[in-house]
Amino acid sequence: MPELAQNIIDIIKSQQFDWEKMIRASFDHKTEETDAQELLAGREAEENIDLIDLFTEESLRPELESIAEKIRGNNRKIELVGRILPHLRQRTENW
Repeated sequence: MPELAQNIIDIIKSQQFDWEKMIRASFDHKTEETDAQELLAGREAEENIDLIDLFTEESLRPELESIAEKIRGNNRKIELVGRILPHLRQRTENW
């Protein structure tokens, strides 16, 4: 046990150990509270952004589905025209 006590004393006396700063920090709860508040605020901001993203996505879904349907319809028309166009060209060349 005396060896352990001497090791602790050596640590306290070393210049790397700032015991005054450590003791003052133990009484300074504002830093801890501020850090905790900042952490909570950051989490809350992330949750709010997630909710905004979800709201935006769900709000736009009907319009986006409508646009997708129009694009599908246009693609079908383009395919149909692509099939008919060669036949129309042959007929117009024969006139």
